[in-house]
Amino acid sequence: MKSIITVTILLASQIVASARVGETLDQLVTRYAKPLMETKDFGQPAYDFEKADYHIHINLLNGQSACEDYRVIAQKGQPRRIMSQGDIDLFLGANARGKQWKTVETINLFGHALHREGTAMDGMTPPPKGSYFVTTFVNAWMLDGEPLMAIQFRNPTYPDELDLCIMTKEWNGFYAELFKKAREKALKDSGL
Repeated sequence: MKSIITVTILLASQIVASARVGETLDQLVTRYAKPLMETKDFGQPAYDFEKADYHIHINLLNGQSACEDYRVIAQKGQPRRIMSQGDIDLFLGANARGKQWKTVETINLFGHALHREGTAMDGMTPPPKGSYFVTTFVNAWMLDGEPLMAIQFRNPTYPDELDLCIMTKEWNGFYAELFKKAREKALKDSGL
């Protein structure tokens, strides 16, 4: 078992050794290889990659990675593994830019103040078409003096797993504007 953990840590460290939010698609392909899937999220390019035992969903904004969501893949025949603190430390460290991540109890996510272990997106009906909703954030960090934030959350699609999302404040603002417009449209359409 110890050797499996050691191999996982080594693979994770190789993945994140060059991981940086803000990279271009070419840089992402160099690191992760060809994407498994190319889509659009809210009109912006999005890509899914797999590397070692991670699934990585990346949203581009203005040609650069603006939101990276990391999730541990369940390996066939192996017990399901939740993202460890070691995994999180590696991903945060790769994006630290020489600064310190600070844990926060409340974070402004998509225009709403969210509290640790609280349900997110309350009252967000109807959601923007194609929305991916965070249901509960477990931990959150802000990068001291940099426009980056990170959130560890329970994935509604895989409730027994924890994801880690690192995003720019620009992506957070872009997404907040989508929510605002969707809410305004819903209110207008309802006649309220």
